[in-house]
Amino acid sequence: MTEVEKKAYLKDLSVLDKIKEFAPFKGNFIKEDIYFAQIGNNDINVYKDPIFRIRIEDGKQMLSYKKKSLLDKTEVNQEYELDISHLDQGSLRSFFQYIGFYPFIEKIKKTALYQFQDKNGFTVSLEHNYVDKLGDFLEIEILLENSSLSKKAQQSIADIFKKLHI
Repeated sequence: MTEVEKKAYLKDLSVLDKIKEFAPFKGNFIKEDIYFAQIGNNDINVYKDPIFRIRIEDGKQMLSYKKKSLLDKTEVNQEYELDISHLDQGSLRSFFQYIGFYPFIEKIKKTALYQFQDKNGFTVSLEHNYVDKLGDFLEIEILLENSSLSKKAQQSIADIFKKLHI
């Protein structure tokens, strides 16, 4: 799966009113994320170093990793996910430490999700995310089966940011 996404810190929450004008509300979600990396060096580069995440949401545990790249300041990632709900998290953490991976970020993200179909036929997800001690963020994401559409998806996201004056 190819994920095309762009994030922005929200200084002004009135942008949410603009979103509600064209994107229906789909629900509130709580996502608990634990990111793992090889902590041997202090400078972790999220675009180059091997990093993976466990996300706990709605009683499910998903392990995911991304091969990240940038296209005009927009992330274009190859994302891979595994359902690990049936595995004990304590045992997993022990295994990860055994192979040299340790948690380096743990966060709880409160998400309000809005979605719509844009003029190009993409399903666009707009997430208003709140992370304690960091604040409010907007994440706009398009998931693609065909990575050759990445540039077109990136342009759709840029158009939405323009429409929202971000």
